[in-house]
Amino acid sequence: PGFASSSTPLGMSDGSTTTVRDACSPAGQFRRRDRGEQVLWGVVMSSSRSGRNMWINSGQRGTALPAVLVRGPHVDEVLAAAGATAPEQLNGRWFLVEGVFGVTKTGTPYCTLEVPAALYVAAC
Repeated sequence: PGFASSSTPLGMSDGSTTTVRDACSPAGQFRRRDRGEQVLWGVVMSSSRSGRNMWINSGQRGTALPAVLVRGPHVDEVLAAAGATAPEQLNGRWFLVEGVFGVTKTGTPYCTLEVPAALYVAAC
């Protein structure tokens, strides 16, 4: 409960410093900052391949809940780290990601995974 109001300093992997309150949020309460990295956590509602890439979604299409775009070179590493062999096996698991969030053309916030270690998906 105090997490959302915590003024505890938090060092981000990009070298910036912020507070827990300003950088971290659950998927259902996500608010995108204009700059800097953020930490997001939630449950994977759906995950699928799109060409060589993989999308990890915290909501259904049209809900504007955040998503993570995993580029092709990182897909196998992310799946293996979660003990999965297919994107669909991530559905229903908790995840946590650190990154810079942009917005898709449909208004959905997302981050592109630059480093596989910036994403954690709970193993079964």
